[in-house]
Amino acid sequence: VTLLRVVPANLKGLSVAFKFIFSTITAAILILPIAGNAQDYNKGWNAYETGDFETAFKQWIVLAEEGNAQSQFDIGQMYRMGQGVAADLAESFKWMRLAAERGHAQAQYNMGVSYWYGNGHPQSDTEAEKWYRLSADQGYAQAQFNLGVLYEMGRGVPQDSVEALRLFTLSAEQGDAFAQNALGKIYLGGQGVPQDPEAALQWFRSSADQDLADAKFYLGVMHFEGIGIEANVEEAVL
Repeated sequence: VTLLRVVPANLKGLSVAFKFIFSTITAAILILPIAGNAQDYNKGWNAYETGDFETAFKQWIVLAEEGNAQSQFDIGQMYRMGQGVAADLAESFKWMRLAAERGHAQAQYNMGVSYWYGNGHPQSDTEAEKWYRLSADQGYAQAQFNLGVLYEMGRGVPQDSVEALRLFTLSAEQGDAFAQNALGKIYLGGQGVPQDPEAALQWFRSSADQDLADAKFYLGVMHFEGIGIEANVEEAVL
């Protein structure tokens, strides 16, 4: 599945690269369905893993109609990607919203993404913030990061770099590469915090280890210039 990434123009001072991408079935941390339906759900999952999307859809649509949030999320994704069924963004949105209203953190995150873009409905920063917050409050790292970006930009919420930093840190500590990269830039530039090249280096390195190109670039600059570390041209060009 090709995931859409958006990297905006500069924010204040150092730019903060960020992502507004849909969480997918294959990326999901599966939530065990209600006990009585676990076997039926797993039949769908086994079919999905082998590429038999039609069988997966048939298994999950029954559970989704019974109110199972994980199945509603999966059906929403299958409608979005045209897997086992004709692509239909309106149906995707319907099922994703049902899952989100039942407290599914990934579905809530996806609702935030959907409202950020205005996919099939009016764009709304306020709605994006609402759904990101619900997901972030459940500890979903991507939502924490995106909510932090909204605070950094002042979109849907008052601009608040302190709250953005808090959310970026929560996300980064869970291993989100974009959040780690954002913290690297914040500590490198001293944006709302004391300038700390060593902390910046640590976060850039964590992000670069996940193959984020922007973090690799900044890590290379720091090695080349000897910022927070002894200058090393060989390391800079790796």
